[in-house]
Amino acid sequence: MSEEKEVQGEVIEESVEHTEANSQENSDSTATNESTTNESTANNEQQESRAQEQNAQSQQQEAPKQSFEPAAPSSDERNWAMFCHLATMSGFIIPFFSIIGPLIVWLIKRDEMEYVNYHGKEVLNFQITIALAMFVSAILTVILIGVVMMFVVGIFWFVMSIIGGVKASSGEYFEYPFTLRLIK
Repeated sequence: MSEEKEVQGEVIEESVEHTEANSQENSDSTATNESTTNESTANNEQQESRAQEQNAQSQQQEAPKQSFEPAAPSSDERNWAMFCHLATMSGFIIPFFSIIGPLIVWLIKRDEMEYVNYHGKEVLNFQITIALAMFVSAILTVILIGVVMMFVVGIFWFVMSIIGGVKASSGEYFEYPFTLRLIK
């Protein structure tokens, strides 16, 4: 029996040693898991903070465009705004009236009607831009490219003035493309 006890003692000692080794491996793997978890948590937090910073930067870069769109304009306001756009056609008959016509309408109605004030500024900015483009085209007629430019600018002016009048008549806040915003 003493041999059996000794054998059992060895078996018990071996199982104790084996259990101690397992517990040591488990604690090592637990520590490794904890450090991995801590590292992944830290990485996640860093990624989230970077994403938040990028969102904040993109929102700052995409500053909202200031647009003026109050309540729908009345029929009278729409008609005056349309007349402001179409008054530019008087420039075909009287030189420089493409600027003076809308200027007169804008000066008369800008305090009474905010919708006409908006469209009057747009029309005047567009007409000033067109006048500058025509001036540059006139200078460039010396090298013959100015003749083509004057034709293209004239067609663009005519078409955009009609589009602006139609949009103003329908109650939309129209912005002319390629326009210098000199009057704000």
